[in-house]
Amino acid sequence: MTKEKIINDFEKNLTILEALKPRLKTLIEILIKENAIIVHDVQARVKEKKSLENKISKKEDKYNELKDITDIVGIRIITYFNIDVDLIAKIIEKEFKIDEENSVDKRITDPDRFGYSSLHFVVEFKEERLEFIEYKDFKDIKFEIQIRSILQHAWAEIEHDLGYKTKNELPEGIRRDFSRISSLLEIADNEFYRIKEFLENYEKEVELKLENQTLNVAIDKISLSEYMEKSSIVDEISNSMENIKNNVHIENYYSYKPYNLGALSHFNIKTIAELDSILQENKESIISFFEKWLSDDNELMHIDKSTVLFYLFYVLTYKNFDKEDFVEYMKMVGFNNVLMREILLDFENLKKEDFII
Repeated sequence: MTKEKIINDFEKNLTILEALKPRLKTLIEILIKENAIIVHDVQARVKEKKSLENKISKKEDKYNELKDITDIVGIRIITYFNIDVDLIAKIIEKEFKIDEENSVDKRITDPDRFGYSSLHFVVEFKEERLEFIEYKDFKDIKFEIQIRSILQHAWAEIEHDLGYKTKNELPEGIRRDFSRISSLLEIADNEFYRIKEFLENYEKEVELKLENQTLNVAIDKISLSEYMEKSSIVDEISNSMENIKNNVHIENYYSYKPYNLGALSHFNIKTIAELDSILQENKESIISFFEKWLSDDNELMHIDKSTVLFYLFYVLTYKNFDKEDFVEYMKMVGFNNVLMREILLDFENLKKEDFII
């Protein structure tokens, strides 16, 4: 009779439970964003009736009423890095009323679990949040919040598909393999975070070097973006471009283009110092080439600092024009055949005009 009563109560309350799901998901997303944490996904679900029936059947002596089941509404937060699991846990502990008895850190308390475990909170809204009209209907409703990294999530999904939860359930011949995979995932999780920390520190280091005019820095995505954003010669060239015609507006930012690194390598420009020197040498040529290339119409052009590099590459190509080499460059940049033919024709016409830069 207890099972039937719980199911009946579930069906009566389904509308309010379904209303809680999006409200809770949105709140969690806002709290995460306010704390400047980027996550892979926030998932929300209301347990299906069949799943609820199975849960009650397995432990009928444990559940006497609907509120005894604390995961009817569930939120799963999937982070990119393991360290973010603990950061988000602190947010949850601050913003919600925690049911300590039913909350569990399975990373610590489940050592026999060969899988990669997550952090589970059972919570409800605090009294101060229930005072807001949009939350008042959810008083005394408990829900589960799971937090796991994306690698923990991948393991859990595979584990669920295979249907094994502990080492003892596995055939003996495969236990070692599962333990090894689990260890590798844990190492990978830690290594991804180490790489993230390295890149963040490297970015600060590059920023400091360029601010101090130490330009002998290898060109990569970070150093190129930092240089293009703050270089005085880039600003000079882009400002001159903007002054050529009233309809040209160059935004004060650098839009990273992946092909720029390939193009710089193509022209054997390996350091920021070399790039800075080449821009200084070719400043007037870049501006002249841009002016020559401008169309005669007055349609407003919105471009950014990446245009400086775009025309630098044109200038370097034009000065030492080799058709086969230029075709190779344009293919690398991703130009289609029609555009390549048009540009080649324009270059050849400029040569015929004896256009000098």
